[in-house]
Amino acid sequence: MSLQKPKVHIIGAGWSGLAAAVRACQLGYEVHLYESASVLGGRAASHFKNQQFLDHGQHILIGAYASTLKLLSLLGGKEDEQFERMGLAILNAQGEGLQLPLDRFGFKAFRALLNNRRWGLIDKLCVLWAGIYWLLIPTTRAVLKDMDREDLSTGCDMSVKDFFSPLTQRLMDQLIEPLCLSALNTNISQASARLMLRVLKDAFQAPPRSCEMLIPKVPLGDLMPAPAQLWLERHGAHLHLKKRVSSLTDFDPEDFVVLCTHAREAATLSKTVSKDWSDCAQALEHERICTVYLRSQANPQSQALPHLIALESKELGSAQFAIKNFQFSDQNSVQWAFVTSAAPHLDNAQFEQIAARQAQEQLKLKDIEVLQCVCDKQATFKAKFSLKRPPPHVGKNVWAAGDYVMGPYPSTLEGAVLSGERVIDLIDNELLKGSG
Repeated sequence: MSLQKPKVHIIGAGWSGLAAAVRACQLGYEVHLYESASVLGGRAASHFKNQQFLDHGQHILIGAYASTLKLLSLLGGKEDEQFERMGLAILNAQGEGLQLPLDRFGFKAFRALLNNRRWGLIDKLCVLWAGIYWLLIPTTRAVLKDMDREDLSTGCDMSVKDFFSPLTQRLMDQLIEPLCLSALNTNISQASARLMLRVLKDAFQAPPRSCEMLIPKVPLGDLMPAPAQLWLERHGAHLHLKKRVSSLTDFDPEDFVVLCTHAREAATLSKTVSKDWSDCAQALEHERICTVYLRSQANPQSQALPHLIALESKELGSAQFAIKNFQFSDQNSVQWAFVTSAAPHLDNAQFEQIAARQAQEQLKLKDIEVLQCVCDKQATFKAKFSLKRPPPHVGKNVWAAGDYVMGPYPSTLEGAVLSGERVIDLIDNELLKGSG
């Protein structure tokens, strides 16, 4: 006799909510997905403004994002049509810096280190010394031992700045700080060394192609949300767009509810279920990410620029990265995204002026047209060391998923997808145990 499975109500249709909905359908649940917006995708979607499509924020995946890539394939995506694969690189506008080769051989980071002409012999020897130092010093050795523990508030942790202090200032400025901002969206003086190390481990200790960058060639809305909507509709899921859930009492207490909203909204909805969980989610600090989209003339000089450029960011509000957007460029013009992580509190016009100035002075772009500035005040949680993140279980039949929920990754698309899939697996395991 087959087990009769209850309904699963998923609140929020960002990438964690979509991943949860797909997994729940696969496991035979009746799925109801609620989204207050008119489109799916949450903070990683596309929107139409000023007669053109723009992504809501800029996202780059890496080859280590196995769960995300597997899900996109399930939804019918073909990697070669969706992404441009490139060797992981942190380059300036002149193409100088760390660039990992795009091949299937191992030791990519080591080979890139040796080939980097911006770093002197002392810098390179310092990397080797740092590895010895981390194993000799008890505190750093403990951080390495605990890096796979998902609860950062237990075990040993420290800031990225303190952990990587044996490195030279040049390496901190040109390697560690850009990596930390791109992976954790948090300043190195506050960012968790354990989270940073986990990301680096999965990128560099996994198969060789895990450390490659995957830059989308299609709008974010076409990458995941649109295919997920079609897949869910074909598999019988009930999609409730423009539907805001204001109370969990709207649902049958015997059904499962999964909160896939941002942390603040989940904290509000969960107050009547678990005050401790609600307080933990509410206590999370958030970082702003501001992305300025601009268009420039397509010429040999702009076409020759690296696709991801680490910028000099000496001015308050300066972008740390400039990224070419394949999906919105053509033979006449190139669209760029200038990204400021851990952004200060400036207005959009100021970010636009600063980005245009960086484009002109550092990238030497011509005929610059600012398209839009997207500032997300709660784009990511602040990935501080020893941070207490809320667990996936909220209370009786109520669960939560999202990149801020306790897990192995910081605020990334892979973290969101992993959390969404994992919470449904936890629900299914609990149901099977209860019926046993």
